[in-house]
Amino acid sequence: MAVPRVTPPRPEPPVPPAASNDVVVPIRPKPAAFPAISSVTRPIVIEEDVVEYLVRASVEQRWRILSRVAMATHVEPVPASAPPPSTERSSMVVPAPTPSQRPQLELVDQTHDTVPPPPPPSVAPPPPPSVEPPRLVAIAPPPPPPTKSAVDPAEKLFEAMHELTLLESGPAGASFCLRVALAAVPCLAGLVHLRDPKTLELVVVHAEGPRADGLLHTRTPLTDSLVARAARAGKPTVATYGAEPDAEKTTCPRHTFFDPWSVVVVPVMHGGQLLGLLEMIDPIDGNPTGEQAQGALSYVAERLGGFLAERAAGLDSAG
Repeated sequence: MAVPRVTPPRPEPPVPPAASNDVVVPIRPKPAAFPAISSVTRPIVIEEDVVEYLVRASVEQRWRILSRVAMATHVEPVPASAPPPSTERSSMVVPAPTPSQRPQLELVDQTHDTVPPPPPPSVAPPPPPSVEPPRLVAIAPPPPPPTKSAVDPAEKLFEAMHELTLLESGPAGASFCLRVALAAVPCLAGLVHLRDPKTLELVVVHAEGPRADGLLHTRTPLTDSLVARAARAGKPTVATYGAEPDAEKTTCPRHTFFDPWSVVVVPVMHGGQLLGLLEMIDPIDGNPTGEQAQGALSYVAERLGGFLAERAAGLDSAG
């Protein structure tokens, strides 16, 4: 069994004299209840369990325990004739006491024990409550301000025909109406005829299209099959050329100039009389003229008929 080395108490530092009548108290005086261990001249035998307790005890508990051990193992001093025991650690021999001589010590912790209690088991803090991230709500952009819709073709045609009242002669009004009709119903070529009151023939006063100028001032009798058919119907008449069963058997001489496949003959009427004729040759969209296009052409022909009735004297310039 290893014998621990007893550490003597630390000497108290000298206290300087007080400059006044104050009482000087040592910083940490030794408790009076502790016996002086330095008076023990014999090695102290300490049990193994006591050593373990000393290791875990505080400083004051160690002093208290060692004092009690010294008091319990105190024996009479050795006679002078006996050689003094050696102080070297290598020659120190401690006789083992008998069980009857071994004192029984009761180790009781004092109430002023300063050994800190074991720390409580660490408990992990509860996780923070889960907070849902704010939801992103897509906000639809405001609808664009209402824009003005495209101009209705009928309204556009109505506004275009306002300029007709500013013209003075019949041929000028006929030429204007043919250009408006071609803008409303695009075609390869167009012809406008006015009636000569002297000969009762239709005279071409304006032509639009490739090489159409060659037909200017040409005359067509009122007895022409297409002219008579349109005048009797009083509305646009569609003539189709080709091998179809309902196609025209022969091509009109004035239409042969364009080698057409479809022609719309629009009569210009006023008061039941035929005053002129509009002819639209080969629609650009490749389809025969429909009802909507025929309605636009009828409106142009009606306005032209009213214009010619007011300026009957202008028809003389068509010849």
